[in-house]
Formats: sequence, structure tokens, C-alpha cells
Amino acid sequence: MAQKPSASQCSGRTKATYDKQGLLPRLAVDVLINILNFLRPCDIIGVRRTCKLLQEITKLRTVWVNALGALMEQHSISEAMFPLREMRVDILEHVALSPHRLVSLVKRSSAIEPSSIRTLSRDLSKEEKDTFAMQGVGQVNDLILACGGRYLVSNSVNSSRWSVSTLMSVWDLGICANDTALVLTRYLEQKIDLELRLFFPDPDVSGTFYVVSVQRSSAITVLIHRVLLSDSPSITSFSALELPVTAPTSPCLVELVPNSSRIVISSQHDEKVSLWIWDFLLNTGARLMGPECSLFPYRDTIMFASKDKVSIFNVPSTLHSYVPGQEAISKYEPSLVVTVPSKVSESYYIDYPNATPTPPKSTVVHYLLRLHPHQLTLLEITDIFGRDSLIPKQLPIKKKILDARDVRAFTALHRRDIDGCEGCLSLSGVDSDGTSICMLNVVASPGAGKDPKIGFIKASLNHLVNIDLVIQEFCTFLGRECVLTAGGDVVIFDYLLPR
Repeated sequence: MAQKPSASQCSGRTKATYDKQGLLPRLAVDVLINILNFLRPCDIIGVRRTCKLLQEITKLRTVWVNALGALMEQHSISEAMFPLREMRVDILEHVALSPHRLVSLVKRSSAIEPSSIRTLSRDLSKEEKDTFAMQGVGQVNDLILACGGRYLVSNSVNSSRWSVSTLMSVWDLGICANDTALVLTRYLEQKIDLELRLFFPDPDVSGTFYVVSVQRSSAITVLIHRVLLSDSPSITSFSALELPVTAPTSPCLVELVPNSSRIVISSQHDEKVSLWIWDFLLNTGARLMGPECSLFPYRDTIMFASKDKVSIFNVPSTLHSYVPGQEAISKYEPSLVVTVPSKVSESYYIDYPNATPTPPKSTVVHYLLRLHPHQLTLLEITDIFGRDSLIPKQLPIKKKILDARDVRAFTALHRRDIDGCEGCLSLSGVDSDGTSICMLNVVASPGAGKDPKIGFIKASLNHLVNIDLVIQEFCTFLGRECVLTAGGDVVIFDYLLPR
């Protein structure tokens, strides 16, 4: 048996490591809380099981405010979504652990069932009936869920009573599955056929969100509505932009430059693709001349990815006042075009973790992924430092080419809803098997010099009721699915309950 060091070799708290209690219990509570700040929420639960003292400390409110706050910062989730200072400790713990619990659930089950099913009411209050001169909300035809999964916007129409208007409703679905879904505010927009595109928080003003929608007619009209989640919630028309198009069915992409009020919109007119940057707060803009392809805005650059090329634009430092119909607005050519060799026409691009309009603010690495049925090309978005405006501020650098012969992964990545969850790429949507959620991650292979492999898991989302699904939105942060049915109902499925 090894001998203990002599008293002269150890002093102070070092001796405590040889006591039955050990060193950790003798540390100050503040020190222990600071140590827990470096752990994932699921690891905090692991620490809880080690001794009674740590069990008590890991149940402190401060621990879970810090843990959830760190997750919210990573995912750019507004505190209006989860008011940390007001939430009970058990709810803080539930939300912080939800992403890990969802991944674990998908890993161990080929099909998961909802813990709660709720249907949003179509009724109006007496005051709303008088205000809008209608008896009901009509039929919902579109919805969008804000990042974090608590707030939802729905659009509804009643072709027989108000054929030229759309009723926009802002809902609070609650944090937990057993919360009552409440309508916070409504607004009657004097336009129809609106397509909801973005719903995101103002990065600088707490409790303020913006809704971006598109109307197609002889021109494309982009509408901005401002949502205030204060003591008296409201939604109001804020701004609009009209762009010429060749036909109403022309492709139109709408994305947000991260953590800003700048929107990038693509429109096709006279067989040319124009890509407009519009600062909707200042009503200023610029025009980019690019190809018809996938659009990926980053912090300092905007990238357009086609089959074998990525065109890179620096975000213009100066935008010009936008006047409808103005053709003299400044045009910008790409700073650089990067070639990414490809031998097949089926390849397409996704970005990670820029899956939400407000991507992570942390130092996590961003990737542009090009996938085709045989391989995945991993491009790392790398910062380029310099003051020359002609040099791109960010570049996609090829890091790895991975085997991707699993047709399930290729099919899953075509889905609309892509998000990050516990280090995995989460993909939810509808396929031949019904609605499902998939987790895709890059798994390190054992042995030096071995390329990593793609890990893929999938679980069906059982609804327990027969529904004819039209639109699906899924939030990995809460394990919540919002479904619009062909009958115009909005059904909320929660797959996680507080423990």
C-alpha cells in the first residue's frame, strides 16, 4: 500500500483530501457553484448523485439560472422566452435538461409518443368580436414558431366574411406541456396570401420581436410586423418593401443577417436574380448580383452556394435609402467565388448551427455542409482579418470529406426544420413514414488518422390521433411540435414533461 505524504509535504486544505469527506465538500459554496457553471446540465445531475452536500447545492436556484442562461446565450434565445428571474427552480431545471432528454429519447426509441396534446382555440372574446367585426378566427393557413418554442404566430382567413384580410394571432404556448396556451394579441392585416418566413427577437430591445412575411402578386411585398411582449402585448404593422418579379411563383428566399435588422431577399426579374439587403429599421438597402442558389447570411458576409461554387459578399458597410421602384441603388459583385468540386447535380447545402434567424453568439465553429448521396463535404466558416473591403471577411475552408452513403441521412437533410441539439444536427419533418425527428452527428473514429463517420438516428413522432398534416414546426429546445392540419386547426404536441 502506498504511503501518505508526510505532514511537511502537505498543508492546509490539501490534507482534507485524505479525510473521509474529501476536498470538494470543504470548498466554499460560491466556489462549487462556479465549478458547476462549466458543466453541461446533464453532468450537473451526475454530480448531484455523489454526496448529500452536492445534492443540496445542485438544487440551488443560482445553479439552474446559470445553466439555462448559458444555453440560451448559445442558442440566442431571448429572456422574453424564458424569464430566468421569475421561473421556479424545477422549471429552470426542466428546460435546461430538455435538449439532452430529447436526444436520449430519440436514441433509445424508434417511436416517441407525446406527453401532452393541445389544440389552439378558434374562439374570439367578446371584445375581439366587436373590434374585428367577426365571430371566429376562421381557418388558420400558416404558422411559425419562434426560436425557443414558447411563442407562435398564426395567420387565419375567412374567405366568406373578410376575403381581403388576414388575422394575425400571437400565442404564448407556455413553457411546460401542462400550461394553458393563451392568445396574447391579434392584428387584422388588410392583405391576404401572406407566407410567414421569420419570427425573431430584437437583439437590442428586450421583449420585442419581429415577424417577416411575404405576399406574392404582380410584385413581391415583404411585410414587417412588430410584436411587443410587455404587460400589454401588441402586434402592429411596422414596414414593407416591394420588389419587382417576373411571376408570382418566382423563387423568393428571405433570410436574416445574424443579430441585426438586415434582411436578405432574393427575387427574379427579367431572367436575372437580384439579392436585396434591406435594413427594415432604417429603410436602407443595397443590391447584390448573384446566382439563383441557396442563401446563407453570416455575421460579416453573405454566401450564395450552388452545385460547385460559393459566391461570397461582404455585408456592405453603407446602405442607401430605399425608394420603391428605384433602379439606381448600389449594386455589389461578389468579393470572391470559391470552387467546391462536385461531379453530381443532386448536391445541396445547409449551414450549421445557423439554423435559426438568430444563431449562437458563442464561439462555436460554424460549418457549411454540402451533401450528395455519396459524401458530405464539411466547409468551416473561417474569419479573415484585415481592413481591405475587397477581401472577404469570412471564407468557407474545406476541412473533411466524409462518407454519407446512408440514404436516410441524405433524405432527412432535405427537410425544412434543421436545428442544433446537444451537439447533433436535429432534422424534423414529414417523409414516407410520417412525421419524425432525426439526429445527425459526426462521430470520431478510433485510431490516429482515421476519418470521422456520420452517426444517424431516427424516431417517429406518434401523434396518437389521426391528422391530415399541412405544416409542421419542431422545437428541439423544449421537445415541442406544432402542427397545422388541413382543417385549419393548430395542434401542439409536447414530448417532454417536467420530472
